[in-house]
Amino acid sequence: MWRLPYSNRHGNSTFARDLHPALTVGCIAIGLTVTVFRLVIAANTPLVPCMMETCDDRMLVEYAHSLVAGDWLGDYGWLTLAKRPGYAFFLVLPSLTGISYQVLFIGLYALACLVFVIAIEPLVRSRPVRLVLYAAMLYMPPLFTGELFQRVYRMGIIVPFVLLVFSCCIAAYARRGDGIARLVPWTIIASIALPEFYLMREDSIWIVPFVATVALILVASWIVAVRRRQLTLGGVAARVGLLALPALCTGLALTLLAQTNFDHYGERTICERSDSAFCDATSQLVLIDAQGCDHVTWVSTAARDAALLASPTLNQIRDEVLASWDAWGSGGEVPGDHAFWALMSAYDLSGRCVSGGETEAFWRDVTNELREAFQDGRLAKKPGIRISSNIQPVQAEDFGWWMNDSAQNLWMLLSLEQAHTWRREGNGPIEEQVAAAELLRGRAAVEGTGVLSQPSSAWALDASDGWIGLCRNLSLPMMLFVVLGAVLVLYLALVRCDSSACQALLILVGLALSGIELVVVVTWFISFLGDLAVWATYMYCASFYVLSSMFVAIVVGVCAQGIMQMIAPREEPQFQW
Repeated sequence: MWRLPYSNRHGNSTFARDLHPALTVGCIAIGLTVTVFRLVIAANTPLVPCMMETCDDRMLVEYAHSLVAGDWLGDYGWLTLAKRPGYAFFLVLPSLTGISYQVLFIGLYALACLVFVIAIEPLVRSRPVRLVLYAAMLYMPPLFTGELFQRVYRMGIIVPFVLLVFSCCIAAYARRGDGIARLVPWTIIASIALPEFYLMREDSIWIVPFVATVALILVASWIVAVRRRQLTLGGVAARVGLLALPALCTGLALTLLAQTNFDHYGERTICERSDSAFCDATSQLVLIDAQGCDHVTWVSTAARDAALLASPTLNQIRDEVLASWDAWGSGGEVPGDHAFWALMSAYDLSGRCVSGGETEAFWRDVTNELREAFQDGRLAKKPGIRISSNIQPVQAEDFGWWMNDSAQNLWMLLSLEQAHTWRREGNGPIEEQVAAAELLRGRAAVEGTGVLSQPSSAWALDASDGWIGLCRNLSLPMMLFVVLGAVLVLYLALVRCDSSACQALLILVGLALSGIELVVVVTWFISFLGDLAVWATYMYCASFYVLSSMFVAIVVGVCAQGIMQMIAPREEPQFQW
């Protein structure tokens, strides 16, 4: 076994070694108590089945119903492959286990929090400090709110998977000088969490910069170890194999899902809106330079008409496109990506939406015709930078308001401005609300049932409201505290060459950049929503909260350990720059 000069040996920590057995038992008892209490609050917090949300909550619940019935994602229609089904896979678990959705959700999150505090053990070696960090992470305020917990939608459940993936990356980085056996558990966890995370949403690629950077650092450190004769080439190959396993499992999961969809619907895709011929067609449509296109209107009426002229195939459903455009745009321009939903709806109205194979062929022809029109000059392309193939290009004049809105959204997220519990009943057909509640095996505020007025629901909602309010009031002092803590981490790293602080620096930078990246991209994507943009940012940036919570936990943990070391100096390894 080899170790880097600054590697923290497991069991060599004075803080861990000197912990009295009684204190260890006390830490376990406290950890179990805060976990059980959190699960009790979750179990008594009513879900709100929003069955009027045809393209969101209702669609994903219908996926789950079909999975439970053994009918994969149901009969083929225009919404069957509209979104990735990872959330529906989770919705099936209550029926399989008999455990309520709320308990499974928070139980998974509690497990992720435990994985995180174990992952940062080389950085924060004091068990009592890590217990405090576990409790703080477990009671993260956004997971008490309506949008991220009570709503039967996929944004909240992303949080534990993000926490698991990032924790595994941090664990591997902090243990990069240890034996290969200590990397295996983290590889196994990441090989489960990363594929499920990628199956949840279509924009999962935002996680890649952090994961790829950690991987490059690990490979570089192992190559250096070979040059120093601390590690053999075989040892590097074994470690790189472990490092690649989560990515390979993710690729395998996506391939199997695409093949399963092909077997059922004749279309080898995971999601038609993100990786199919329809996706290719919309990436061409959003490029058409026509009057009225801006960050609000991605495909203007003029651009739509130009596409109809340039594509004989698309023109075959002209009447349906015009009717759907009026419906989605209320008689005016269709905002943002709603234009893509309008096209999918138009294709359904045309009666052609009978199989995935025919859908793929139709939109492939549309794509080829639009590309030819761009090549021969019949269509002009918009200027600007494309941050995604299916998002409006960013032009020079957009950067000012975009960065300003991003800064405002960052403040909104940190101040918990949009965090609230829901005290309302579900909507949509009653029978569908009831079916959703039965599927999820938990307390649900089905319309007309009076669940919200029951004492067991009232106290849980009151407790959630109280905790969110307290955290909101403390958000500004907490931000100042974290800034001071970050300064102390810098001092410990640069002046005292503290090993934990030095290793934490790169992790903190990576977490901060990942969080900012997420907020900036989401701000551009949802800017077309106008007055609803702030609310949508809160919901779509759920992962930001877990990244910021990890950032705060590492800062607090490293600072606490550094202060204890300064008060009672003990022999610790120093980092060699």
